[in-house]
Parts: sequence; C-alpha cells; structure tokens
Amino acid sequence: MSERDLAQEISVRNPDRFSGIYADVRTNDDSSAVPTLDGLSEVVVLTEEQRDGIEQRLREVNRKRKAFAAERERVAQEQEAAILREAELMRKGAKVGTRTNCGQIYQMNLPMVGVQTMFGMQQIELARLFGPSANCRFNNGVYIGR
Repeated sequence: MSERDLAQEISVRNPDRFSGIYADVRTNDDSSAVPTLDGLSEVVVLTEEQRDGIEQRLREVNRKRKAFAAERERVAQEQEAAILREAELMRKGAKVGTRTNCGQIYQMNLPMVGVQTMFGMQQIELARLFGPSANCRFNNGVYIGR
C-alpha cells in the first residue's frame, strides 16, 4: 500500500475497493464484530501500531486535501474579484473600440452598445458585459452573460 492508495477516496459505488487493506477483527464471542469477508482473496490483519500509522497518514492526507481545497477556493475568489474589477473599469471607460468579453464595441447607444461578436453584430446592455478576460456565452445566438 502506498501514499497514493491512502490519498484515494473510497468509492461509495465500490465500498470493497480497500476492504483487503484493513480488517479490524476482534477475538471475542460476539460474531457481529467479525466483518463479512465475501469476495476477498486476501485479508490483512494489522497490529494496532500499524493501524495507528495508517490512521495517522489518512488524517494527514485529509488535512492536505482540505488545505488544497481551501487554497483552490481562495484563488477562485481572487479570480472572480479580478474579473469584476476589470468589468467595472471596462464599463466606466467604454467607447468605440473597447474590447469586451464578447468582442469589440463598434457603436455606443447607452445603455446598449453594439458589439462585434462571434454571432455577428449584437446590441448588448453595457451593464451585462465584462472585460476581455471573462467568458462570453450565447444560447441560440442570444447573449446570456458569462
């Protein structure tokens, strides 16, 4: 078993995926304490020290996974804030020739602006447009935002 094995999540669809790695078999008269071992080709019984080592490594992997998820969320929030700042600046300084998320402005009739898009020339509300780093989405040729 490797660190990579420990880092993988146990699939709900396949709960037996790691069942051969760890079996907590108790030696008492309670038969309910013995796990069902149907379909296993090998059972590894660990000492308490080995089990504690695996549990410690699993806690460390989970800690790292949570830290990674938190960092990814922080980066996503920073990117969203940057897109909103860029949109605000683009809207304040919009003029013919300004690049938007969907293309270049060719006409100003506020609150609408003419934008040369991948679907041809479109009239779009300036307040709905974003800067060039944001995505541009159309549905059946109609602008739906980013």
